[in-house]
Amino acid sequence: MKKSLLVCLIALFGIPQMKATHLMGGEITVQQIANNTYVAAMLLYRDTTGINAPFSATLKLELNGAVVQTLAAPTVSSISGTILPQYPYGVEVHLYVDTFVVSTPGSYTLSHTLCCRNGAIQNLSNPFSESMTLITNFEVFPSTPNSTPFFLVPAAVFLPVNTPWQYNPLPFDMDGDSLHWSIDAPLGANGYVAGFVLPSSNPSNPFSIDPVTGTISWTADMIGNFVASILVDEYRNGVLIGSIRRDMQYIVVGTGSSPMIANNPNWNLNANGVPSFQAYFGTPLQIQVIGQHPDSTAVLDMADYGELRLMNHPGYSFNYSATGNGSEIVGVLDWLPTASDFRPEPYNVVLRVSDYLFTYDALFEITVGTNVGIPEELFNRLSLYPNPASGFVNIDISRKTGTAAQLNVYSANGILVESRKLDALEAGQNFIVLPTNNLELGMYYIELVTEDQRYCEKLLVR
Repeated sequence: MKKSLLVCLIALFGIPQMKATHLMGGEITVQQIANNTYVAAMLLYRDTTGINAPFSATLKLELNGAVVQTLAAPTVSSISGTILPQYPYGVEVHLYVDTFVVSTPGSYTLSHTLCCRNGAIQNLSNPFSESMTLITNFEVFPSTPNSTPFFLVPAAVFLPVNTPWQYNPLPFDMDGDSLHWSIDAPLGANGYVAGFVLPSSNPSNPFSIDPVTGTISWTADMIGNFVASILVDEYRNGVLIGSIRRDMQYIVVGTGSSPMIANNPNWNLNANGVPSFQAYFGTPLQIQVIGQHPDSTAVLDMADYGELRLMNHPGYSFNYSATGNGSEIVGVLDWLPTASDFRPEPYNVVLRVSDYLFTYDALFEITVGTNVGIPEELFNRLSLYPNPASGFVNIDISRKTGTAAQLNVYSANGILVESRKLDALEAGQNFIVLPTNNLELGMYYIELVTEDQRYCEKLLVR
């Protein structure tokens, strides 16, 4: 069952109200709740000194570039003015929500522009003269439901200079569409803001995002304020159907040390370096994660984010406690998957450790299989993820019987560009990693031919 987007957003925040001034970022998301009815939700991030945030926000709805509605979204008092979790000061969250009805299929845009950006931002040419425009693009289909993705992890704001740092906003789509994310220039009242460059970085770890995992990595080499947008493109059957973006300001400070999540050498890493765990329905899974800090007197916190927490999956829990070794803590994830949790795509969990000033995110991946027999309807089904792919694609197929197999890759015009024999597929789940670095950008067809069946799926390489 789908969970209300508003409920999801409320679950991320909640403490007392204060005031706000300079804009620090935001995002707009849209959820379809009935045949022609949608809910628009805009989150704004602002600092905590100065004027009050507005009690309503004007959102412009356009169809193919023409304005069709203007929404006056009121503030949600239970959220607006709360402090961003795991930070001692400086960042408020304000939520604006409104409902609208559209009956004409097509490509829609929902946007909001407001003034003004922080004049101290260092990677724009004239930041104080720039407004901030938040925008989301989404498709209304004649008979198929569609909601935009949204971010499961709250924004990260403060980080220490000359220290490796990670942040993962973890976009999630309730419709199961494929997502691809990238770094983009922020938007202003007249399009892209002037003079944007990527935040200043140590060359060994530049400001960048992994298009498959969504993890932002950065070692900032100077103190100051920087801004960038996280762009998330949404694809269905290989076709772009929308996008959302989180515009966010990052503050690099020169004092303090940063918490970390310790790497366990026994963890299995997937092709993209993400710790991956195999779970089986009916069998308990436990993952223990250590949070550490160079300062043995630091007070640490650890929180979990992801689909499992969002949907209140039965048998899932996460808790942390002190280990007694200085400031070290251990987070414990417990989950007892059921048969209904079986699927080809993994479940993603982001664990965030914080010392109440700096945060550090780590992504974990859990795949649910079976040790007692795969449900009949899941046999002989080919799945590709991520799709669009960048660098590699996972091919997941469940078989009732073992078989020899041939993997073929065809271009969009039907030319065979790659072919290879596979080790025999086994009964049960099979995972194949196909590198895409040697493929040009564009659409392909992945064909898997076995002794008794032919499978074919579209793949978009970016």
